[in-house]
This record gives sequence, C-alpha cells and structure tokens, in this order.
Amino acid sequence: MTARHDPASRPDQHLRSPAIGVGKSLQPAAPLEQSVAWRLFFALLLVGAVILIFGSASSDDDALVTTEVEGRTEERAELGPDPATTPAETATSFTLVAGGDVLVHESVAASAATDDGFDFGPQLAVIAPTVRAADVAICHLEVPISATNDDLAYYPAFRVPSQLAPALAGAGFDSCSVASNHSLDAGEAGVASTLDQLDRAGVD
Repeated sequence: MTARHDPASRPDQHLRSPAIGVGKSLQPAAPLEQSVAWRLFFALLLVGAVILIFGSASSDDDALVTTEVEGRTEERAELGPDPATTPAETATSFTLVAGGDVLVHESVAASAATDDGFDFGPQLAVIAPTVRAADVAICHLEVPISATNDDLAYYPAFRVPSQLAPALAGAGFDSCSVASNHSLDAGEAGVASTLDQLDRAGVD
C-alpha cells in the first residue's frame, strides 16, 4: 500500500511565511530629529530678520553720541527733529482772472461818451472788484486803440477811443493780449498806437 502525502500535514508548514513586497523597495520615514532641526533653523532665520529690520530703522532715526565726561565715556541718544517743532511747508498759490473779448462797438462807445471824451469806467465797474482781488488779471483786447481819437472807427474795421486803456487799468487788469482777427484793422500804425496806449496806462 502506498501512503498518500498530505501537504497540510507537513511539520515545517507553520515555519514558512509568504514573501512580502517582492520587487518593491520600502522608503524609510524621515527621522524626527531632521524635521526638528529644519524648524529651528527657520525660526532662527526669522528672528534674525526681525532684529535686522528694527535695528536699522532705529539707527536711522536716532544716533548715539559719545562724549567724555571727567575721564569716563558716556553715550546718549541724539534724537531726530521733533515734528511738533518743525515748521510745516507752506503751499504757494496765486489767483488768476482772465477776461475777453474787450470789443467796443459804436453803441458801447456812445454810452461811454462824455462832454470831454469817453469814460469806460462805469461799464467796467461791475467786474472791477473781482479783477482787482486777483493776483494776476489778464484781458483780451480785441480791437486797436486810437492815439488821438481823430480817426475812430467801428465795425467792421475798428479803431476805438484812447480812454479805453486807462479804464482797463483802473478796473484792475495787469496785462492784455492784443493778437486777434482785428489786430491789423488800423494797420501797423494801429498796432503801435495800441501798445503805446497800454504802456501809458501801465497795462503790460
């Protein structure tokens, strides 16, 4: 009789164990000491940065002054300027008035006529307080000014009374521009007489 061999009855069966992780490599976990070391390094780096920033800021504001008193050296902090005692910068500004066009038609000249000439002051009286209150007041003189009032002319080619220039000065105008489409209504002589009358009145 042939005896049957039962694998389950092998005496060394309980001594064997299956292979684990064949063909695979296991990565060991990072040591705890290495993690703690990195954390300490970054903490020290952060503390050093804070000390550097605040140290440089305080050195900019205050300076240490070393003095020698009776053979011993003393250090004291020299503070920067006190904002409470430092005068604040004052802003520089000015006011400007600009007006135009100063254009004298025949009806305007007629309303300014007097027994001995022309007076444009009452016509400018309404704006005079505002013009005089400005630091700089500029008008635009549209028409030529006559030198003698013997050659007055109105639309379409102007040559207006000479009393207009002192009236503009009296209203407070400091300067007048004279470049316009009517500048040459009286030719070059009209340009010259206009500038001359403004100069006489003190208007630039």
